[in-house]
Amino acid sequence: MYAVLGDIEFELLVYWDGFDATFGMDYAEHARIEGKPGLQFIGEKLNEISISLVFNNHYCQPDVELARLHDAMVAHQALALVFGNGDYRGWFVITDIRATSQQTDGLGNVQSSSAELTLREYIGDPKNPLTPPAVSGDDPNIDSWSDDADDDFPGSDLFEGLSDITEGLNEVAGALDDAEQAFDEAIDWVENTVEQVQSVIDDILRQLEEALDKVLQPLERIMQTLERIIKSADRLVETLAVVGQVATQIYDEVSSVKARLEGVTSHFGDLFVQARDVVRHSQSLMEESSKSVSRLAATMITRSV
Repeated sequence: MYAVLGDIEFELLVYWDGFDATFGMDYAEHARIEGKPGLQFIGEKLNEISISLVFNNHYCQPDVELARLHDAMVAHQALALVFGNGDYRGWFVITDIRATSQQTDGLGNVQSSSAELTLREYIGDPKNPLTPPAVSGDDPNIDSWSDDADDDFPGSDLFEGLSDITEGLNEVAGALDDAEQAFDEAIDWVENTVEQVQSVIDDILRQLEEALDKVLQPLERIMQTLERIIKSADRLVETLAVVGQVATQIYDEVSSVKARLEGVTSHFGDLFVQARDVVRHSQSLMEESSKSVSRLAATMITRSV
């Protein structure tokens, strides 16, 4: 608790936004003939305090907090103002409340508001003065306002920068609202574009399958031809067997890659890398079988078996 007014508690970081105190002396003015009037000291004026408060639905209910202040004002009761360190300021009545709604929802519920609270010192019966509540011992601050009114307000340094703190909290609250809206829009975008993304993926997969089909189709023709030739060419059996083994291995590996591409919905990058590795391995197999292929080419040119 930072301070309490009667039974109303305030927290420094979430409520308090400013504190102004007014002190003064009262003088009677006596007119003089052909001269400036004279002043006669009468006594002290009643001290006045203006407190700026900020309410936000992130840490309280703004309407409820304002209602508590209003109820205290219309009760016409003097309230003791005491800070959390026991610093007693005196008895006061609430004379004015000025509230400003800064943010509401779509139904008109107040989400953020500020209030200016004006307190005026209450003396009561001078012969039977009000005593400080729950204050024991000799507190040097109890009579500081009346005995030493020219001194700086005790503890005033505590209030420096409070406006920056509360403004920062309000800025954080607003930024959180903006962030929530940004994420909502991002989620909507993902949901609306997933079909478009899937369409692009389908196009890429179709192109890859067509490229692999161009590899598989000539291999199918080669294997069919090899089967016919092997039956009639005993001298080329060994060479054709090597070529046939290479073609079969390439066909099996490429077919496996094509099967994995069908219906793929995730891990595209890893699958594409694996497919590329298979293609490169097939290229290596082709290089290894180049001698056998050359012998077949020479056989076709010389027409000798």
